[in-house]
Amino acid sequence: MINQFGSTPLGWASEKGHKAVVQQLLEMSGINVNTTNQFGSTPLGWASDEGHLTIVKALLKVPGINVNAQTTKGSMPLLFASKGGHLGVVTDLLKRPGINLNAATQTGLTPLQYALKKGHKVIVQELLKVPGIEKR
Repeated sequence: MINQFGSTPLGWASEKGHKAVVQQLLEMSGINVNTTNQFGSTPLGWASDEGHLTIVKALLKVPGINVNAQTTKGSMPLLFASKGGHLGVVTDLLKRPGINLNAATQTGLTPLQYALKKGHKVIVQELLKVPGIEKR
């Protein structure tokens, strides 16, 4: 079930932090964790943006989840979490093989640059520990 904006129940529950609902939905057969709304946001993107660590952890357990899904403006879960100062979410995302550390938004900002811009010192330190991060 998708509304006129492309949002799904899983997307809404992930954004709003409804852990029990997310868990119930993930137990349903045929649930697509990579469905995007009209802006390209996925449930993982919403949960990362809002800092809902428990939901992020649940979503990351789903085989085939796209940890690098970008919105229409180029944002992705790691960027959302870095920008929002959500250290636990950043840490969990950094553990994922294939995470794109240097993806930039349409404005050219990367997760590291957003963390710097927002003054999230601990997140900057975490990102700088990761091999392959561009320090531009």
